[in-house]
Amino acid sequence: MAASVVRQHGDPEFLRLKEVDLPEELNEHELLIEVHASSVNHVDCRLRQGVAEKEGVLSVPAVLGIDFSGIVRKVGSKVERFKIGESVFGIQQVARIIAGRNGTYAEWCVVHEDDAATKPKSLTFEQAAVVPMAGLTAWTALIQGGLDQREGKKVVIIGGCGGVGSFATQFAKRYYRAFVVVCCASKHVDLAKKIGADEVIEYSKGDWKGSCAKYREFDLVLDCVGLDEYWEVFGREVLGSDGKYIALNALRHSLQDSVKKLNRDMDEEIEEEDEDEEDEEEYSFERLATERMIAAKSRVLNIGGGIFSGFRLFQFKDVKLSSLQEIGELLEDGTVKCIIQEIYDLTDMDRAHETLETFHTGGKLCVRI
Repeated sequence: MAASVVRQHGDPEFLRLKEVDLPEELNEHELLIEVHASSVNHVDCRLRQGVAEKEGVLSVPAVLGIDFSGIVRKVGSKVERFKIGESVFGIQQVARIIAGRNGTYAEWCVVHEDDAATKPKSLTFEQAAVVPMAGLTAWTALIQGGLDQREGKKVVIIGGCGGVGSFATQFAKRYYRAFVVVCCASKHVDLAKKIGADEVIEYSKGDWKGSCAKYREFDLVLDCVGLDEYWEVFGREVLGSDGKYIALNALRHSLQDSVKKLNRDMDEEIEEEDEDEEDEEEYSFERLATERMIAAKSRVLNIGGGIFSGFRLFQFKDVKLSSLQEIGELLEDGTVKCIIQEIYDLTDMDRAHETLETFHTGGKLCVRI
């Protein structure tokens, strides 16, 4: 079968179309999927680069790809939820890819039945393929942020027109009925308003910080970007005292220092670490920050001389694949739309990765298989 294979860790140029073996025999709870479309996520780029995920480091050569939409062509002996010929969408777990399973940048893949859902009939395969990873991340982040459907909730979404952000903006406005402010590049202002932003902050303008002065006591800031300057403005000034700041990525400087201090304090209470463990902590900041920040929910974090307990790093482990069915219903009835910037062929995966790594996309990047 044809697949886009990463030959070695590094730049997008190491992605090449190759013929690889068809997937192996199914386990009892697995599905053989004829893949019609996939999409590009930042975790794909990290795996390609050889960055350590919590599941480990990807061995190369390998077939990447998390999202998929396609048709079930074979089912394991104990599969009950799906039938042969059914159209589905879902994710291939990172742990399975690192363990040696093919990802979804291929004509065929094998996934666990729990990682699939029935594709909304109104969606094309391309539209369905951009939903799972980004949609589930946005959905779960808003839940982690404590958002509910009570009137008067106020939300800022930084990067609210990107892959995750475009879903988060729509969920916050059209499902939770919140007042939504999107922070995005000037070129995406029209898109932000189209998908539900009540107001827009253009961070590409030099005076964008001054325009934030009127925003105070917000309930939630969802940061899809992860820059210190956003925390300085939205975390310290815009967010209310009981609000939450959910960051999809670890912030770059001041918060890293604060989290490292928190790590050291926690280590002193637990056990004395040897030098090797200290080296690992320094190297694996994002993993430790994620695990320990969440473990320290009852603690306050000292940031730049101020005390704040609302900062959280997003936890993908909290994602429930069953939520994909709920998201599918919102897509089916038109409440939420799939925003696709561009559709690539499997032969152009290097270009797709390059585009995503500009960090300035409007919506998702789809891959037609």
